[in-house]
Amino acid sequence: MTSEDIVRGVEAGRREAYAFRDRDACGDRLIALAWPGDRIVVMGTRDDTLTEFASDMLRCLAAT
Repeated sequence: MTSEDIVRGVEAGRREAYAFRDRDACGDRLIALAWPGDRIVVMGTRDDTLTEFASDMLRCLAAT
């Protein structure tokens, strides 16, 4: 199963979903979609850089 498979399943339920091959594009999209009070959950397995990714997004959101 791929990210694209999951997106197709979500969209089949008439919901919006995205899959990105590039982490920066993913972060940029999440930042663009975020509203004050929103929560963004970042999770994964065996990726020690996710904390840095989440912190970078938080810094970008705080600057806006």
